[in-house]
Amino acid sequence: MKVLKTVRRLKEDFVEADIMFHDYCAKCGRPFPADTNTFLCATEGCNKLRFDGTVNEQNQKKQKSYFASVYLASQLTEITQRCKLCEETKKCDLDPENR
Repeated sequence: MKVLKTVRRLKEDFVEADIMFHDYCAKCGRPFPADTNTFLCATEGCNKLRFDGTVNEQNQKKQKSYFASVYLASQLTEITQRCKLCEETKKCDLDPENR
């Protein structure tokens, strides 16, 4: 089972969900704060930039080291809705009048 997914796949799988992006330092792995105006890693001795490009290009915010996630509540809601749909479909398939 493949666990890693692209952001595009997340959007396909969780249509109604808000996708959250979490940036982290490519050098030391420390997560950056939610404020995307923080460009330098806060780890002592680590001066890695948050986004691709030079210091002057950080405002372009081209993400380089990040992972995406979806709120657990959104995932559970979608799964529950899918299960209900599957159950209804199975009921229809088992009903002889629908054949």
